Amino acid sequence: MTTLPQLLPVSAEFVSLCQGQLQLIAQGIGAQWGVVYLAQPDCEGQGATLQAIAAFPDRLITAMAAEQESTETVMGEQLAWVDLPIGEEKGDVDPHLMGLLGEPSTAFPLCHGDLILGILATGRRDRPWRSPEVAHIALVVDSLVLACVLDQQKSWATQQLAQQQHLQTLEQDHFHDLLHQLRNPTMAIGTFGKLLLKRLMPEEKNYGVAEGIVRESDRLKDLLAEFSAEVDFLTAQIPQLESQANLALPPETPSQQNLERALPLQPVVLTEVLLPLVTSLEAIAAERGVLLNYSLSDALPPVLGNQTALLEILNNLLENAIKYTPPGGQVLLQIQSQAQEVTIAVHDTGYGIPAVDLPHVFERRYRGVQGEGAIEGTGLGLAIASDLVHKLAGDLEVYSPTLGLPHTEQLPGSTFILWLKVAPTSR
Repeated sequence: MTTLPQLLPVSAEFVSLCQGQLQLIAQGIGAQWGVVYLAQPDCEGQGATLQAIAAFPDRLITAMAAEQESTETVMGEQLAWVDLPIGEEKGDVDPHLMGLLGEPSTAFPLCHGDLILGILATGRRDRPWRSPEVAHIALVVDSLVLACVLDQQKSWATQQLAQQQHLQTLEQDHFHDLLHQLRNPTMAIGTFGKLLLKRLMPEEKNYGVAEGIVRESDRLKDLLAEFSAEVDFLTAQIPQLESQANLALPPETPSQQNLERALPLQPVVLTEVLLPLVTSLEAIAAERGVLLNYSLSDALPPVLGNQTALLEILNNLLENAIKYTPPGGQVLLQIQSQAQEVTIAVHDTGYGIPAVDLPHVFERRYRGVQGEGAIEGTGLGLAIASDLVHKLAGDLEVYSPTLGLPHTEQLPGSTFILWLKVAPTSR
């Protein structure tokens, strides 16, 4: 049975080679016309059809493209030719093609193993082919087959390399996201240890335990910084293509993998996420001289989300607000419930965000003006939060100056508003 592989689109270099080979048989043995058909994806991308990719003279492709229905008939005829021995002439040729090309015509299948890659059709009006001329055309066919296989290997390798580079980028982004998420609890542990030290006398037996907490949290922070530096310089090895015996064709184009990590969504009670979070952050804010105000209501409806993701989003928003608010300032957490949505607003009286930076605050590693200041940061927190909000089918907005607190020109503050969908009620 004739087998048509679904080849990758051919390169311009291969088309140029086909054109040159057609001209070669025209000049060398007097062919008056020639067409190279190759198995290419059909319009729906569901299968393969024979498509003309090169012709001599050039006007043949133009003429065939102008007659789409006739071209499809020609392709059907060419499919019938592929079972003929090389050099055997076909008498029952489509009349439209004969009007363009003349007689007699001969089909030479481009075979690679058990596969039919395409067809070289050629002919002349004045006389039939002689045996030496058929042998000459057979050599051209062999060169086209070899060139086609090499072209497909190159296209496939290029495609695989692009996929590997895309996967490498996603993996490195995921590493950086995890490192950033590890920094937050590490800093919180260190802050809690310092608060314990302030409340304990040096002679108390637990004083050394608190010192150990601070010391080990600092050590963990240094290790995370070192690991982050290693990840920055990590270059993944792109797997070498497996050696293929006898220039076998590459496997079929792999389907696009969904590299996005989906989050399972379920009803989440906001107070279960926020209460332990604000209790911890309240101590951190007090240590930095910042007042954290909030009011949590048990009457809030459950939202459609993911508890781990929501914790990371809200932790990033609140920690940023505290970090970029100087001593004496305040941070306000407000929650409002509507019919279909719940909004969570984080206001602060901090340094604010310049208008030029506002469109970029959710971009990875973008810090803008803050990157020139003394406050450390990676530019990943808001990017991680924005990505998680997208996976929750929510929305995240930013405003500066702040919308919910008094502010000054020197300290305009900022407001981040998180929109979440109310979880559907089961009936």
